[in-house]
Amino acid sequence: MGTTIFTISTTTELLDEIRNKTGNVSNFFNIAARYKLKEYHNRKLTEFMLYIAIPALGFIGSIAATIYFKTLFFYTLMGIGAIYLIIFVFLFYDKYYRNKKEEKKT
Repeated sequence: MGTTIFTISTTTELLDEIRNKTGNVSNFFNIAARYKLKEYHNRKLTEFMLYIAIPALGFIGSIAATIYFKTLFFYTLMGIGAIYLIIFVFLFYDKYYRNKKEEKKT
C-alpha cells in the first residue's frame, strides 16, 4: 500500500513539475518531440506509446505474473496497471479525438 501511494505521489509530483516548467503537460511532449522527433507523425506515435502501449504492456505483464505467482503483490500491481491504463486511454482520447471533434464544429 505504501508503495502504491509513493508511486502515485511521485507521478503527480512529476506531472506538476512538468506543468510548472512548460505551462502544461502536453507542452512537455511537444518540447521532447522538437528535440528528438521532428515529424508530426513520429511525435503522435511517441505519445501513443507513452499513453497506451507501454501501460498496456505493463498491465499484460502483471496479469502474467499474477497467474504464475498468485500472490497479493501482483494482484495489487495488476489493479494499479488497470487504473493507469484507463487514465492514459482517457487522456489520449481527450487529447486527440475530442479536440478534432471541436475543430470540426467551428
